[in-house]
Amino acid sequence: MAKKRCVVSCDFGGSHFTCAGCDPNGIILGKPNRIDIDASQPAEVITQQMATAIKQVMARLQNLDFTVIGVGIGSPGPMDMERGIILDTPNLVTLQNWHLAEKLSQALDGILVIINNDANVMIAGEAFAGLGKDCSIVYGVTLGTGFGHGLIINGQIISGANGMAMEHAITPANINGSITIEDLCSGRAIVALYQELKKGNDPDLSTALEIAQTAKNQNVPGNQIATAVYRQYGENLAYCVAPMINSLDPHCFVLCGSITKDFDLFGITMQEIWRQKNWVNNRTLKNMIVGPGKLGENAAIIGAASLIWNRQ
Repeated sequence: MAKKRCVVSCDFGGSHFTCAGCDPNGIILGKPNRIDIDASQPAEVITQQMATAIKQVMARLQNLDFTVIGVGIGSPGPMDMERGIILDTPNLVTLQNWHLAEKLSQALDGILVIINNDANVMIAGEAFAGLGKDCSIVYGVTLGTGFGHGLIINGQIISGANGMAMEHAITPANINGSITIEDLCSGRAIVALYQELKKGNDPDLSTALEIAQTAKNQNVPGNQIATAVYRQYGENLAYCVAPMINSLDPHCFVLCGSITKDFDLFGITMQEIWRQKNWVNNRTLKNMIVGPGKLGENAAIIGAASLIWNRQ
């Protein structure tokens, strides 16, 4: 009887590395293996740590009669996706210009290793087995410390001629370029808005999570300001993603990342603004699936698996 096929999918966060088996349907096989990474270590040491963690998962999968056909990895960018090279990522200094895919493949007896940036991989996960499953065109954003974007067409990540497609964080949000769309849509934008709007008696909140918790509780000081902050954040998002939605006319627009846990605070406003200000074509609004991702923290792992499955 033929063995079942699976892949090992990995999420490299800079300070941690998580890997797990994943089947063709996006089902994670067993408990993920997570290790801490000291990014100041030499590239060879970090690569060997990754290889060891992957081999442990592969051994468990082989004991369950699975054949591992490849390893997919989501990693902070920018990178040369075609050659699997991490470029000038600020928090991965020792890995800059390191041929990570090639070195890992060598450490894993030549198995196929594919790497892509973490935002792309997260959106790819939602396209493969989440909110965008069975949709031909999936556009998504990641909302957290930054503002990442990804575009998946017919299961394939669109990377562009130089691997920089969908890198919109530096796009100016005003005519003189003094602010970017990341300034308006990342987690720090929520904190900055609160600091701008709060009055003398409002509490001094310093994280998006604290502001969200305050917005959800009508009986605590600062509730009205926190609620207004998230409404303004929804309008910021509506403005910043509307050009992409009008350009792509996607079947699905998915929002991922830590801030989407509070989608109810800004998501309705975002969609209302599109309609009220006519920023997005009506036909697109009528048919496009919009919402937070379904996979949560597993989106990156499942998206990394899709890098291999979509090559088959």
